[in-house]
Amino acid sequence: MRVLVTIQLLLIVVTSCGRSPTPQSSAGKADLRKIADTARPIITSVQDYRRQHLRLPESPEQIGLTYPPAFGEWSYVFDDANSYRMFRQTGWDPMNGLWFEFSAPDGHWFYDPGDGSPQVDLTSEFSKP
Repeated sequence: MRVLVTIQLLLIVVTSCGRSPTPQSSAGKADLRKIADTARPIITSVQDYRRQHLRLPESPEQIGLTYPPAFGEWSYVFDDANSYRMFRQTGWDPMNGLWFEFSAPDGHWFYDPGDGSPQVDLTSEFSKP
């Protein structure tokens, strides 16, 4: 009996540790919002650069940010003078994560489950103070 209980507890711990936040629950949305908040200083720096130079930076180094620590776990992808994307993996699957996409004049947040199912638009959720 004791061995069975130990195995069950181990399975609970292993499965709960492997979970990534998803927007299907309010707790998951709150966790994703915390992750999004880590990108806000980067987004502000990118937008400040855009206002000063009338174009987006081609790399984080152009605005004085370097991969870690300033950029953390976020990846920055320059698309063109008016658009860029940022991505942060939120689970074990490298395709699972939170995206911020900017295409002048707006930015959009969305969650990609990474399993081929539809992305979830979180822009209205994350735009609230």
